[in-house]
Parts: sequence; structure tokens; C-alpha cells
Amino acid sequence: TLFVDAKARGSDVPLPPASLAATLLARGRPAEAVALLRILAEAEPARAASLSALGGALLVAGQGEEGIGLLRRALALAPEDAAGHFDLAGALSRSGRSSEALEHYRVAVRLRPDNPYFHAVAGIECAEQGHLDEAVSRFEDAVRLAPAEPS
Repeated sequence: TLFVDAKARGSDVPLPPASLAATLLARGRPAEAVALLRILAEAEPARAASLSALGGALLVAGQGEEGIGLLRRALALAPEDAAGHFDLAGALSRSGRSSEALEHYRVAVRLRPDNPYFHAVAGIECAEQGHLDEAVSRFEDAVRLAPAEPS
């Protein structure tokens, strides 16, 4: 593992577990990230961030339903987490639950109306579901919040 590799190189500074898990995911090692994040989630079952991180890693590892379940549990603990709603919406959309995904995208936008990316992705979901007026409004908000730089 990366921790063992770091220790073998003489590093006395271990990576924080969440950072180590993110590095494992980035290096294409989701099974190891999931194993590490399961330990954290079991140690802190009431910590939304731990559950959300594990849920995201499970999605990367191809365990979508379990990942979605953990993202839902994290949101139950932190219902005002805009990024949590956005992440759950993406997972739901990829699993074919478009209507439910759109509701979570709308919550993410409501909680973070200053985030142009949330508006843009919500706009895509709206367009895919035929809510064209709302899609146009979301895209307009995204452009207003993050206008293109002049070329």
C-alpha cells in the first residue's frame, strides 16, 4: 500500500486516512480505498463525511447501490450538505433514477446558488428530462455566475 511504501522510503509522516484513500482512488486502486474508508466509517458511523467518502469510493469501485445507500445515510446526518446532494444526484442519474436525481440537483442549487457548476449540471439533467424552460434558466445562471473569459 502507499502507507507501507512511504514507510519503506523512510517517511515518518503518514498520510491522513482520507487523503490516502483519495490517492488510492486517483491511482486506480478503489478496492484499497474502500477497505480504508470502511474502517473510518465503522469508527465514525455518525460522521457524514466518512460515510460520503466511502459512498463515493464504492461508486468508483462499481458498487453503486451500496454507494448510493451510504450517500443517503450521509445526507440524513447532514441534510444541508450541497455537495452531498450533488454527489447523490450524479449517482442516481447514472443509475437511471433521473427524477430523483433532479430533485437532489435542485436541492444542491438551492443550498449553493453561487455554484455555477451545480447550475450547469442541473441544467443538463433538466434538458434530458424535457424541462426545457428550467434548463435554460439553469444555463443562464451558470453563465452569469462564471462568464467565459475573453479569448
